[in-house]
Amino acid sequence: MKILFRLFLFIALLAVPAASRAATRAGTIELTPFLGYYDLHHASKFGGGVRLGYNLTDNLGLEAAYDSMGSSGDLYHADALYNFMPDNTIDPFVLAGTGVAHVRPGAYNRVLGELGGGVKYAINNFIAFRVDVRDMQEKYNDFVTTAGFTFTLGQKKRTEAQYVPPPVPKPAPAPAPKPQPQAEAPKPAPKPVPAPAPAPAPKPAPPVKVVKERIELKILFATDKWYIRPKYMADVKKAADELKKYPDTTAEIQGYTDSRGSAKHNLKLSQRRADSVKEALVKKFGIAASRLAAKGYGESNPVASNQTAEGRRENRRTIVVFYVEKK
Repeated sequence: MKILFRLFLFIALLAVPAASRAATRAGTIELTPFLGYYDLHHASKFGGGVRLGYNLTDNLGLEAAYDSMGSSGDLYHADALYNFMPDNTIDPFVLAGTGVAHVRPGAYNRVLGELGGGVKYAINNFIAFRVDVRDMQEKYNDFVTTAGFTFTLGQKKRTEAQYVPPPVPKPAPAPAPKPQPQAEAPKPAPKPVPAPAPAPAPKPAPPVKVVKERIELKILFATDKWYIRPKYMADVKKAADELKKYPDTTAEIQGYTDSRGSAKHNLKLSQRRADSVKEALVKKFGIAASRLAAKGYGESNPVASNQTAEGRRENRRTIVVFYVEKK
């Protein structure tokens, strides 16, 4: 038991310096070693175990667990979990399941059912601290509380892209004026014939007018997240349609954050948000990557007050700016 306690303390110290926040994501695997207090058959016991879970959606997951109470027995059970706030740092959940209690001494088995709940606190993008409270029913009404660290596997990290500023189109040069015709030589006559007036020089052609068009995508991000939720894909498609309409244009994708967190962290987070939109334009809508440049601007240029939750929500955004030549 002392070895397990030291292992948990070591994991906690490693996780504290991390800056970004985790989230429960569909398709990820969660591994949770834990320690527990067990009130079984009106007797108090300490133990520990491990859980292995799979998230079917952002909210719904399944997991299997093994609890060991040493010489008192073992628990084998499977549960379904529902996460209420998978995008938040603090995510409460409820669970229900069934299993088997192997009780010692006596070495006999009992079927059990359980209901419970708990909370996950995201330490970084891949580790969360988790606390569970469960009410188990077998022959007796038992109570269990556990605490452990959840390690998320299969969640991808995005790399930062090198920013290359888009070239600004140059206006076409004005055509050179036509040469003026020479005056005719006067014919011999009693009276000289005056030379005709020179033709007026043509006016230079108007330069190409460069119009800078700005499209603001209504893509808002959860705190410390950079993935695009499905309901905002229509706004990404709108930008893709405009870029297809003008195939010779280039575009800059600008990512922003609210003011919470350090400036260095917010700059990296805004770059990931810009990269996320660029990836969607390239992979989902067929826009050439050479036409797009992704740039993170951190918490600069806020469009709303960072003093309110609604204002911070508006500032966690991505904007696409592109240039169109019109004659």
